Amino acid sequence: MSKIPVIKALDKVNNPINHYGVLMHKIEGIYREGGSQMFLLAILPGIVLFVVIWRSDKVEKEPRGLLLRLFLFGALTVVSAIVVGLAGEAVFGFLDQGSMLYIFIDNFLLTALVEEAGKYVVLKKLTWKHPAFDHTFDAVVYAVTASLGFATLENIIYLIDGDISTGIIRAIMSVPGHAIYGVFMGYYYGMAKTAEVRGNTKLCKACLKKALIIPVLLHGFYDFCIGSAEYEIFLLFLLVFEIALTVVGIRKILRLSKEDAAISPDTPQESAPVIMAESAPVIMAETKTDIKAETEADIKVKTETVIKTETTADTNG
Repeated sequence: MSKIPVIKALDKVNNPINHYGVLMHKIEGIYREGGSQMFLLAILPGIVLFVVIWRSDKVEKEPRGLLLRLFLFGALTVVSAIVVGLAGEAVFGFLDQGSMLYIFIDNFLLTALVEEAGKYVVLKKLTWKHPAFDHTFDAVVYAVTASLGFATLENIIYLIDGDISTGIIRAIMSVPGHAIYGVFMGYYYGMAKTAEVRGNTKLCKACLKKALIIPVLLHGFYDFCIGSAEYEIFLLFLLVFEIALTVVGIRKILRLSKEDAAISPDTPQESAPVIMAESAPVIMAETKTDIKAETEADIKVKTETVIKTETTADTNG
């Protein structure tokens, strides 16, 4: 079956571990004429998405040094993806690369699992015990930052020797996809940290597993659809999935940002003093009014009692 033009473009979007033979050639392309423009196109989506997620952190900004380390080490996991990918090709090389079994193994195990596991390890090692990790949305910022580090270096590998069409497709699909996988990873990662701090070990372990498994399933299905895009039905699945994932991801970011809360009950909320300051005069005014009303009522009752007593005494006399 002949591939339609969009499928040909999507073939270029797939994981770089399928193109090891030209990896160094792509990197060297930065020195060729026009390479700097493609380099800019490669890093721009990651920068824009990082700014979006960084600005969504309303309570307190995370340490710049920590975010830089997450981004850089996230980028380095591209190396582990390449190494494991090479090993996987050697192990499963006996399979027909056009078979659905090989496409499944390649995209779910050798690509999605390896890449998301690398990001997860970086996330856990750098942030789990970091003192700055004290609010639920912090986990989303950390996970997305590590994911964008990976996505940016992966993008550079593709586009340094690529073309504009590949860059545009990756800018609206692949790089945002990595960011959204990071949102889901961060969501469950934050739940796990909250559970640990509050003594729920069972829930903590369950959420940590989901922090890895859910992104792997989402990432794997996306790549599987691309790998199977020779069949047009999978292109339809891909488009529907991409739209739904983007909508859900954006809504999740907005909701998690709005509901950002301290992980530990002992952590003071920054917004608390403002609320108290604004509401204090109202509370004091209401209290004074209540006291005044109670005092006037007491005086009225006492006066009526005295008058009644004096009237009774006069009558008896």
